[in-house]
Amino acid sequence: MSRSTFSVGVDVDSLWHYYRIHGLDEAQASDHAWEVGVPRFMSLFDALGLPATFYCVAEDIERSPSCPMIIKEMSDRGFEIGNHSWHHPYALTTLTHEVATREITEGKRLLEEASQSIVSGFRAPGYHTHRLLHQPLIESGHRYESSAFPCAPYYIAKAMVMGGMRLLGRRSQSILGPPTLLTAPHQPYLAGPESPYRALSHQGELSTPTLTHFPIAVWCGLPLIGTLLALLGPRGARYLGRGVARGMRRGGRHLTIEFHAADLLSLIDDELDPLLRVQPDLRRPVAMKKEAFTAFLSSLAAVADPIRLDRHPLLSAQSAL
Repeated sequence: MSRSTFSVGVDVDSLWHYYRIHGLDEAQASDHAWEVGVPRFMSLFDALGLPATFYCVAEDIERSPSCPMIIKEMSDRGFEIGNHSWHHPYALTTLTHEVATREITEGKRLLEEASQSIVSGFRAPGYHTHRLLHQPLIESGHRYESSAFPCAPYYIAKAMVMGGMRLLGRRSQSILGPPTLLTAPHQPYLAGPESPYRALSHQGELSTPTLTHFPIAVWCGLPLIGTLLALLGPRGARYLGRGVARGMRRGGRHLTIEFHAADLLSLIDDELDPLLRVQPDLRRPVAMKKEAFTAFLSSLAAVADPIRLDRHPLLSAQSAL
């Protein structure tokens, strides 16, 4: 059996998106995600010797003064640039086909111009994808998607938070998405045009081009994302990492670990707007979160090979079909 692999991705959601999630006025949002969060993650990954993908929102190239230079630096330092859409519309899957297509194609075009690299992967805002996105992704040259997040505890927690906000009279721009997203496979899979959450059962179904899907990792019901690791702290993250590593020693598995640029920001260390206290992980010190992330990722690296998703062997197999 082949050795297990894992990939690390960072969604570069600027802080104004957090204001939108929590129904807050984004006028006070700073540019800390690009100016501080991304450089901290690049330094962390360099220290650990890990490749990584940064899923970027293309509108930031004009909106964030730091973004263009940092995107080029990411690419020059060997990190993959992924497409996180043009404007990060949380309701991407509810937009007209024409508008949704432009979110995909313009996002890819602008990010390729800024990074001077090929953008192969797409991650939908809010982890919600749809069969109608399949053809625009294929035609625009994407080779994979990493949007599926089949985690029931996360889904339920999100539903409760959004319900509580409605009771308080606040409106989140995020959407919950259909429960069918929970049926997606937990391991990488080829999905046909009928459903992004269903794996093709055999190659005979492959009558049209398709994408490889790399779902965000869930282990024993736990989402392997930066928010959870930050809340667990160093000891909890180390314990979780050792448990996951034991399971990966058998080989043949792939895990896609997900962070956000804001995961290496802190209300205290970075003097962020106090309104962002509604985001629990921002209350934790940066040093503690770095230690937690390092402990978890080091445990995986001891038993599995880190790999950029655009270089995953499944993409070569997909091209050969």
